[in-house]
Amino acid sequence: MQRKYIIDLLAKVNMQEAQHVSTPLATSPKLSLTSGQVLDNPKEYHMVIGSLKYLAFTQPDMHRPTDEHWKAAKRILRYLAGTLSYGIYIRKHSPHTVHAYSDADWDGDSDDYVSTNAFIVYMGSTPIAWEDEDME
Repeated sequence: MQRKYIIDLLAKVNMQEAQHVSTPLATSPKLSLTSGQVLDNPKEYHMVIGSLKYLAFTQPDMHRPTDEHWKAAKRILRYLAGTLSYGIYIRKHSPHTVHAYSDADWDGDSDDYVSTNAFIVYMGSTPIAWEDEDME
């Protein structure tokens, strides 16, 4: 659980009272490297994305952020504001069986056509490990 870290991050960008959203990103429009207007001062965007990388170990492109990227980052913060009590709970009497799923998307990235691979591992019904990565 990352409750304190998320609360501190929301406070840094004055989003403590932000309206919560049920998903971290909107399904459309799809972000690309060229969508939106380039930010004049991307310092706050870089700080937020760096903090989100710490939370999720993701690696979004931060070299030329646009206003659309900033809107997406703020949506993620609104989503996180509604998940402060979320965590991984392994029930005492849960089955100890382990199972996993994996998938790949070979053309989802229209900027450089890098494939995306993902997996998730469960212990009983509890997810215990997962990864979503771009494969160059």
